[in-house]
Amino acid sequence: NGDHRDLHSFPTRRSSDLPLLTIRHQDDYILVASHGGAPNNPAWVYNLIHEPRIKMTVKSKTYNMFAKKLSDEEKENIWPIIIKAGPFYDEYQKKITRNIPVFLCSKE
Repeated sequence: NGDHRDLHSFPTRRSSDLPLLTIRHQDDYILVASHGGAPNNPAWVYNLIHEPRIKMTVKSKTYNMFAKKLSDEEKENIWPIIIKAGPFYDEYQKKITRNIPVFLCSKE
C-alpha cells in the first residue's frame, strides 16, 4: 500500500517554509493544489511552475525534489490514489470550476 497523507514543508521563493499536505505514492509525493476548494489556485502553484526544483522535508530529513505538474491525463490516472488518501479532494473538485493542479514530487 504505502499511500498516506503527511504534512511536509518546502521553501518558498521567500526562503520560508510552507507546510503542505502530501500523499505518498511509491517513492514520490503528490501535492494537490486544492486550496481548500477555493475558486483560485494557491500562490505556491505559480512558484512551483516557475521553479520546480524544491527542498522537501520529510520526517526531519530534507531532500532535493523535482515537482512535475501533471497533465490532465496523468492527473486522471492518479486521482483515485488522491481520493483514497483524502476523499475531501473529490468534494473540492466537484464544487469549483477550476481544474485543481496536481504535482508529483520526485527525489533528484
